[in-house]
Amino acid sequence: MNLKFILPLSLVTLAFAGYHRSEIDNKPAPGFEIKFEEVTIGNARWAASNWTWTRFANGDDIPEARNGAEWKAAYTAKKPVWCHYKFDKANDSLYGKLYNWYAVSDARGFAPKGWRVPSEADFTRMAQSQGALNKKLKSKSGWGDPFDWSGDSYDGDNSSGFNAFPGGSVEYGAAVFSQQYFEGHWWIADPAPDSKGNLIFVITAKGANPLIKQADPASGQSVRLVRNVQVR
Repeated sequence: MNLKFILPLSLVTLAFAGYHRSEIDNKPAPGFEIKFEEVTIGNARWAASNWTWTRFANGDDIPEARNGAEWKAAYTAKKPVWCHYKFDKANDSLYGKLYNWYAVSDARGFAPKGWRVPSEADFTRMAQSQGALNKKLKSKSGWGDPFDWSGDSYDGDNSSGFNAFPGGSVEYGAAVFSQQYFEGHWWIADPAPDSKGNLIFVITAKGANPLIKQADPASGQSVRLVRNVQVR
């Protein structure tokens, strides 16, 4: 898997997003402007928590995978799909939903009016505005390493307002869930340079800095949205 570190602003100039939990089953008509909690990070307006809506911008439903067989079927057909982590709705309120890339990139539109899926530059600028430090992006609770018995805390201080929780991901073919408590993954709008996958923004429990990695388009990742306009 290709990856790269996000460097401090003095070395590289490149941003990030979040979403507020409104009523997740409230599905507005096409073109309706959804309002939810926002936070200013650097020169951008981000949603304050992960995306959870289940309709495309044109009003069509994004199908839900309720079990491994349905997730695998979407992988085989290369069709849009979303799921709860471990197919458990109880995880939705904290982590939001996991979407495959076919949902995020669908021609019917993924983000509501005034918003978009962040680019690599969006995520990088956002992270660099906080010194590219994971602790400023992470939530104040929920982070840990299930294999570490040291008692060390991996929680952040959320001084950025990004409030990232470790929602993990789901693999494409096997519908295997992984990295809960330890990593948060968010889709990036840009394709990977080698065209063999798509990019994701990654925050880890132990790492000091966020990363950019590659992920298979049929895998399930979280989504944060960013406003179409920059803050002056």
